[in-house]
Amino acid sequence: MVDNLKANNTDISYLKFRNILRAFRDACRYNSEHESVLRFKKNPLRDERERFEKTLGLVDGWNELTLKCIFNIQLHGQPQKDNKGYNNAVTCFLNVGILNIAPIFETGRDKFDSTKFMGNELLGFRLGIRQKYLPAIPSDPNDPSYNDILTEHKYLYKPKTNNDKALMDKYFYPIKQLDLDSTSPDTTPELRKFYDDFMEALSVTKTCEKYEAQESKNMEDNRFIPIRERIETAANRDHPQNLIFHGAPGTGKTFGVLKAVIKLVSDDEETVNSAQELSERLKEEQRKDSPRFRFVQFHPSYDYTDFVEGLRPNPTGDGFSLQAGTFMKFCADARAAQKKYGDEAPQYYFIIDEINRGDVSNIFGELFFLLDSGYRNVGIDTQYANMHDVSGDDGMTFASRYLDEGKFNIPSNVTIIGTMNDIDRSVDSFDFAMRRRFHFVPVTAEDSIKMRDDLEDAPSCGPAIDLMRAINNIISNQKKEVLDESYALGISYFADLAKTEPDQFEDVKEELWQNRIEPLLTEYLRGTNEELTDFKTVWAATSSTNAPQSDSNDNGEGNATA
Repeated sequence: MVDNLKANNTDISYLKFRNILRAFRDACRYNSEHESVLRFKKNPLRDERERFEKTLGLVDGWNELTLKCIFNIQLHGQPQKDNKGYNNAVTCFLNVGILNIAPIFETGRDKFDSTKFMGNELLGFRLGIRQKYLPAIPSDPNDPSYNDILTEHKYLYKPKTNNDKALMDKYFYPIKQLDLDSTSPDTTPELRKFYDDFMEALSVTKTCEKYEAQESKNMEDNRFIPIRERIETAANRDHPQNLIFHGAPGTGKTFGVLKAVIKLVSDDEETVNSAQELSERLKEEQRKDSPRFRFVQFHPSYDYTDFVEGLRPNPTGDGFSLQAGTFMKFCADARAAQKKYGDEAPQYYFIIDEINRGDVSNIFGELFFLLDSGYRNVGIDTQYANMHDVSGDDGMTFASRYLDEGKFNIPSNVTIIGTMNDIDRSVDSFDFAMRRRFHFVPVTAEDSIKMRDDLEDAPSCGPAIDLMRAINNIISNQKKEVLDESYALGISYFADLAKTEPDQFEDVKEELWQNRIEPLLTEYLRGTNEELTDFKTVWAATSSTNAPQSDSNDNGEGNATA
C-alpha cells in the first residue's frame, strides 16, 4: 500500500515517517488544546481537516501516502450534564488502509484506558486496526488466513488481562522516545521500531484473504452514495424524475437527502456529520437571494393554497388577495434562472418531508398533470387563473411575477424529492395515480449504516451496529407474523450509542432503551399478543465487548459498511 514510502535507502523512509508523525502530532496537540473552541465552531471538521491537509501537503513523504492515507477528526464523547460541551478531546486518527495511528493523551488513570484525557499532554501514539475492519480478521488459529500479528492488533480493542496490557505496550510508542523535533539524519530506535511495525502490519494485511475481500467490499460500498447518485440521475432534464425515499424509521432519509442537496447546491464535497452542522449549512444556503432548494413538510392541514396559490389575508390586515404558494414561488425562481442561463442553468431541488402525511392529490391539484416527466415546461391554467392579471400595489400582475406567459409550468431544472416512513398510518392517502408519477427509492436499515460515514471509527460503532441488527433480526424473523422490515430500526437510533466510549456504553445503552427503544417497540406491538421479552434479552446481552448471536440464517450484514 505504501511501498513508495520505503525507499532504497531505509534511513530516508525513517526520516519521511518522522516528518509525517511530527505534522500529525502538531495537529493532535492543536485540536486538544483548542477543544473548547472547536466544539462550538461553525464547521470544525471541515476547517480543521483543511488546515491539517494544507500542512501535510508541505511534508516530505506525505505525497507517497496521499492516495491511501485519510485524516479523520472524530468528535467522540458524551455531552456534559450542563450541555455546555463534551468530556472528550477532539480526537485525530491517521488512517492508512486497514490500520490507524491514534494519539494517546494523558487520562489521569491509565494511558491505555481510552483517548479521553484529563490534561493536554500527548503521551504517544498507538498502532492498531480500524474498528470497521475487525470482522475481517480471523480469530480461529485453524483458519488458513489466521495471522499472529493481525490477531494481536485485534485484541488491542478489548484489553482484559495483564498479558493484553503488555501487548498494548508493544504497540504504544512514547512521544518522548520518538524525538520528532530532531533535524538529525539519525532516528531513534523507537521511531524505527514504530515504522517497522507499521510496514510489517501493512505487508501482512496483503496476505490476509479475508481482509482483501473485506477491503474490496468496503471500497465498493464507499463508492456507492445512494441518495446523491439517485438525485443526480433524477435531474436529467430530458427525462426528469420525481423521487420519494421511503423506508423504516430512523434510516436517515431526510438527513441523507438534505446532506446530498447541500453538496449539490454548494459544490462543497465536505461531509456533514451532525444535525447541528447540517442546520448551519442549510441556513447559509437559505440566506442567499435565490436559494436553489426549499424544504417543506406535509401534514393534514397543508393544502393547495399553501403549496400552489390561494386567497390569503394581506399582511396589512385589510382583506384578502391572491398569493403564491411555496412551490409556485420556487418554480418562478428556477424558471428565471433557466431563462437567464439557458442550458447552463443550475438545478433546483424542492424537498417534501413526510409527503404521505398530507392529502397529496388535493395539495398538487391540477399540477398532477405536470408531474409526468413528459410535461415539464408545459403551461397550464391554475384554479385562480381569472385573478392572475390583477395588478398589485407596485403595478405588477400576479402572472408577471410567478407565471410564464400567463401559464404555470414546472421547469425542467426542478427536481422534486419526497421522503416518507412506510409505517405511517396516513400512507393510504397516496393514491396509485400519484404513485405512478414518482420513482420510489427504498432506504433500508442496512443502507442507513452506509450513509453514516461519521460513525466509521466511532469507539462503539461495532457493538452499536450489532445491537441494531439483532433487534431488527427479531422484528423481521421472530415477530414476522405481526411486524416486517418496514418496522426495522435505522442507525439514527443508535448513532449516539456508537459514539459512546466503552466505559460509558452500558449507561448510554440503558438510557436509550428506556427513553426511545422500549416505548417504540411497545407501540409497535400494541394490540397484539406479543411481548418485549426477546428484545429485552438481546438488549441485555449486548455490551461494548461482545455481540449478540443471531439465530437467523440471515446474518444481517447486507452490503453495508460497518
